Amino acid sequence: MPRVSRQVEIERRNKLIAVAEEMFLMHGYDNTTISDIVNRLELAKGTFYYHFRSKEALLVAVSEKLLSDTQGDLQSAHDAKGEDVYARIKTMLSAINHDVNKNEKIWKFVYHENNLTLYNQLIKTAMEKMSPLLAGVLEEGSAKGLLDVPHASEMAEALVILLDLYAKQICCEANPARKMRIHSTIQHILERMLDKECVPDFGIRVPGKVQMA
Repeated sequence: MPRVSRQVEIERRNKLIAVAEEMFLMHGYDNTTISDIVNRLELAKGTFYYHFRSKEALLVAVSEKLLSDTQGDLQSAHDAKGEDVYARIKTMLSAINHDVNKNEKIWKFVYHENNLTLYNQLIKTAMEKMSPLLAGVLEEGSAKGLLDVPHASEMAEALVILLDLYAKQICCEANPARKMRIHSTIQHILERMLDKECVPDFGIRVPGKVQMA
C-alpha cells in the first residue's frame, strides 16, 4: 500500500479537528464518540488513532485551535496601527467574549474539575498567545495619553486572568438571569480598569460573528 503524503495527513488531521469542533458544539463532548467523528468523515478508526491517542487528545487539539482562532483576531487588531486604540481594544475584548459564548459547550468541559491538567495547559497557552498582543495595544494607548495603564504587560496578564474567570463563570452557570449579571459585572469591571470606550457590550451575543457594539 502506498504511503499517504504528509499533506494528506495534515488535511485529515485538520478535518478531524474541524468535525470534532462542530460535533462537540452541536451534541456536547460527552455525547460525541470517536465513531461519530470518523463515520462523519468516512474514515477508519485506525486513521483517528494515527493522529490522536484518545478523544481527550482531540479535545486538546480543538481547544488549541479555538485559542489560535481568537489569537488571530487579536493579532489583526494589534497590527492595525492606523486605527483608533479604543476600537482595537474593543475588537480584542469582543473576540474573546465571542469565543467564550460561541464555544461554551467545549469550554465548559475544559473547566470541569476533572480536567485540571488540560485547563492548566490551556490557560498557559492563552496567556502566552494573548497577553503580549493586549499589552502592545495597551502600551500604545498609554503612550498616547488615552489610557491610565502604567504597566501594560502586567495589566494584560491581569485581563487574561480576569477574562478566564469570566469564561469559567459563564460556561459553568445554567441560570440565564445569573449569566446576564455575570456579563454585566465583567463589563462594569473592564470599564473601570480601562475606559468605557474600550469595552463592548458583553450582554450581546451574535452567533457566527464577532460582536463589535
